[in-house]
Amino acid sequence: MPTHESYDRKHAVATSSDRSFGLAFAALFAVIASFRIWHGHAHAVWWLGVAGLFSLLAFCKTAPLAPLNRVWERDGQLLQSIVNPVLMGLISLAAIVPTGGVDAMRGSCLGPVDGNTAITSRLGQCGARFTQLAAAELIDPAAADLAAGRYLAGLRGA
Repeated sequence: MPTHESYDRKHAVATSSDRSFGLAFAALFAVIASFRIWHGHAHAVWWLGVAGLFSLLAFCKTAPLAPLNRVWERDGQLLQSIVNPVLMGLISLAAIVPTGGVDAMRGSCLGPVDGNTAITSRLGQCGARFTQLAAAELIDPAAADLAAGRYLAGLRGA
């Protein structure tokens, strides 16, 4: 499915070093072990052993951590390419779309409304229509109120 984003990386993505990767996971496993010890689980020693192994590899020999680090970075990039568009869509649905709907119900428009711009959307037309209503109100307020009532009834689908 084509998207507006290109996931082909022209530049190298900066990744963490194997040492920092090993230390981060050693800390994670140590935290898990401490929670397991706190709650009295019998196999908490295994988590401490894994934490010790990762810290030992991080300080002494980082080569065995390199493939794990690469897999971790690829998983992160894959998740980013999936989660980022989903979150941006949810933000749009939660904030931008309701704002446009409220503006449409109020009859205000943020788009350009001049004689030279072709406006085909209903939101774009509402600004021009309400500009006409405001100008009519200066001449005859009763006629403007009647026209506004007809226009709002048209927006509601009546």
